[in-house]
Amino acid sequence: MDQEQLRKVLKQVEYYFSDANLSKDAYLQKLIADNKGCPVSDLNKFQRMKVFGISDAELEELLKTSETLTVANGKIARKTPVPEDYNPASRTLIVTNLPKSFKLEDVESLFKEHADKIARISLRKDSKKNFRGSAFIEMKREEDVPAFMSLSIKAPDEDAEIPEGADKSEPQEGEEKGEEKEQETPAKRQKTDQTGNKERYLEMSLAKEYFAKMKLNDKASKAAEKLADTFKDKIFRYTINGNTAPAKPEDAKGENSSANSNQQIISISEIKQNIKDVAFVDVSQQHIRMKVPTDALPSITIGANELSFYKLDQHEVENYCMGLTLDKKGKVFKPRK
Repeated sequence: MDQEQLRKVLKQVEYYFSDANLSKDAYLQKLIADNKGCPVSDLNKFQRMKVFGISDAELEELLKTSETLTVANGKIARKTPVPEDYNPASRTLIVTNLPKSFKLEDVESLFKEHADKIARISLRKDSKKNFRGSAFIEMKREEDVPAFMSLSIKAPDEDAEIPEGADKSEPQEGEEKGEEKEQETPAKRQKTDQTGNKERYLEMSLAKEYFAKMKLNDKASKAAEKLADTFKDKIFRYTINGNTAPAKPEDAKGENSSANSNQQIISISEIKQNIKDVAFVDVSQQHIRMKVPTDALPSITIGANELSFYKLDQHEVENYCMGLTLDKKGKVFKPRK
């Protein structure tokens, strides 16, 4: 076995006993506890160790050169224990937009140029052990997180081969080396190539922030779904002389928005005077909600204007509710009078 192979073997074993892995590896912890150290013969049966084809005696001899491990009487131990206050949350990232065909080696190859700063990479898998297209990356030092998150790495195609050194984080034209990059947003991670096609880039976030946002979004989504059930058969879209609501995004903010003066062709009070049991009128999106489930509403005339009403189906109601601002109890915040 040449020196390069021996280096890889040593690196793998030191990874097994690193803070990042040992703190999470219940099986290895049990081996160490049951045997007062991990037997070399047991470690050499690990799946990744079998690939190297190194004998127990050769492995034991190699481990004598380790700076972090000791080996005696056929058992491996750390020179120092895992710190009691070890908490990697502030330096664990989640990277998304990875091809679902990737294996761990493929992800490691993408970040090869930064391997010296990475403590651990683990793939996220579903209940059937299928890769979900995202991975956890634990950095060795918290201070390396901002620069790592600013890397601009194109997301490989599903069937693409991984080139050596796939990181494209070298300064671009007009950017000085050492200059701090502006933190990239998801919108900035999509670029357009010369053919007009959008290129996808890897997304990196602090894992704890990512899941906090996911939980918040999930909570908001469930609240909106619950509200949609309450509003079923109650929301109608209306047109004025055949015209729908303005298409400007800033004019479509839902139930708690305020219409500007040139939108108020028909006032809220005028609609409520002409239609019984109206709970609210959303002028900006030209929607009304009834107090009770209603099958249909007849057209009405207010001045020179004719209003026609179209009931939203359940899917449209759900989409409408997603745009509303809800309070902590899941009710519409500042509903119309």
